[in-house]
Amino acid sequence: EYNMNARKVWVDMLDMGKRVFATSGSDSHRLSNTVSLSTIYSTEQKAKALLDTVIAGDFTAGPVGIRSCIGENVTGSVCGFEGQRLVVAVNDFHSKEYEPNHTYRIDVYTDAGLVASQELTDTTKASYFAMDVDSASRYYRVEVYDVTEDYIFALGNPIWNSALYQGETNG
Repeated sequence: EYNMNARKVWVDMLDMGKRVFATSGSDSHRLSNTVSLSTIYSTEQKAKALLDTVIAGDFTAGPVGIRSCIGENVTGSVCGFEGQRLVVAVNDFHSKEYEPNHTYRIDVYTDAGLVASQELTDTTKASYFAMDVDSASRYYRVEVYDVTEDYIFALGNPIWNSALYQGETNG
């Protein structure tokens, strides 16, 4: 319930034109552990490289990798949408969170709501999804949904449309 309330606030902020990243955290009041809360792909296993990726917004809130791009622009970016395609890759389910007997799907959202959905048929390898983008959309973002348990498994950060975004750009 609390997570869904936080997600609603985040989506409301996105729909108002705010550039806000989704993150995962824990309030477990325990020692740290190895349970994955965010999935980050980095060029090096060094603090600076990891932080650069997080600062850019190119990571997933949740225990599976969601990698999205529009043209050369990855999640967290601001770019032009005219004539572009969104390409999504989902893979690297964290073994402690993944349930092999569950059904998962990719959901694509804009400020207009859910615009595309595709079931993940084989979660042991990367799944890809591509679609044309609408230049009237404020952003595109991706979620992985656990259909079996009826909950959002992971949130990908948005890619914002530079024609409709008035804030600072990445970089």
